Amino acid sequence: MRSSCARETEALGAELARQLTPGDVVLVQGELGAGKTTLVRGAARELGVSQPVTSPTFTIGNRYVAAGLTVSHLDLYRVASLEGEDPDLLDDYLGEGRIAFVEWPEDGAPEFAGARMRVTITHRGVDERDVEVDDRGVEVDDRGVEVDGREVEVDGREVEVDGRGVEVDGRGVEVDRRELEIDDRGERSA
Repeated sequence: MRSSCARETEALGAELARQLTPGDVVLVQGELGAGKTTLVRGAARELGVSQPVTSPTFTIGNRYVAAGLTVSHLDLYRVASLEGEDPDLLDDYLGEGRIAFVEWPEDGAPEFAGARMRVTITHRGVDERDVEVDDRGVEVDDRGVEVDGREVEVDGREVEVDGRGVEVDGRGVEVDRRELEIDDRGERSA
């Protein structure tokens, strides 16, 4: 998608927000000044936030109360790695009853393994931006289960990804409350 002004970037954010449900996490990437906060502002407005949406660069995160949910906006630019941080640092921003937008997410951070989508904004000139959305999330096909493009092996061990999308107990897979049975031969049935 292409955006040629802040208004269009906000409209793209609003369009993305219509696909989200509480518990979702959206990773937002792009260089400084690319329009990450502008995109989040449009999404937050669509989700019912009425107060000003500003960059949380110096506070790590802002939370906004909307209609029946909290919209979290994190900016991890100044956090080199989540590994050395307080394990509870993100608890107030992620989880049930919240939709979270995370700018500058750390690649491979387990806290974001089950993100609903990844948005990349690339600056293309004065006001032009390309906005790429990867909303693969959890995918199920005849070959198995993928989460964010990574396969989840079904081998009898219990595996849970982000507590909302995949649960493996050796006999079946539950994806967004739709149960899929996998028999001993690895074949799938709905």
